[in-house]
Amino acid sequence: MTDLLTTPSLPVARAPRTTLQDYVFRQLCELILNGEIAPSQLITIQALAEAFGVSAMPVREALQRLTAARALTVISGRSIGIPPLTRERLLDLRRVRLEVESLAAMWATPNIGRTELDRLKDCVKEMGEAAKAGDRK
Repeated sequence: MTDLLTTPSLPVARAPRTTLQDYVFRQLCELILNGEIAPSQLITIQALAEAFGVSAMPVREALQRLTAARALTVISGRSIGIPPLTRERLLDLRRVRLEVESLAAMWATPNIGRTELDRLKDCVKEMGEAAKAGDRK
């Protein structure tokens, strides 16, 4: 007879211990990074709360974090948007990315294999096709 008090090893991930605010924050970050929320697009707190199935409070708290990081801008008391990307900010982002990504590539080079190289080639091809098609995402 098996011991019912022991925990079997199951192939499942443990439930994350996060708050609704953290969940909303991570989801909003993904929406921004994936281009689902575009510059000059206005989104209301109520629309986000309904989309996430939460009250307005965790949305407000997540938005406060994102506005403090200058990832979002409050347009009115109830609407937010992505701040416009100015030339200066774009140049600054480019400088940072060139430094960080060059260093990351240098560190990764000794560890890359054929599978990863093939995947990178596929990604570059997909990005080129998306650019030609005007797909910003």
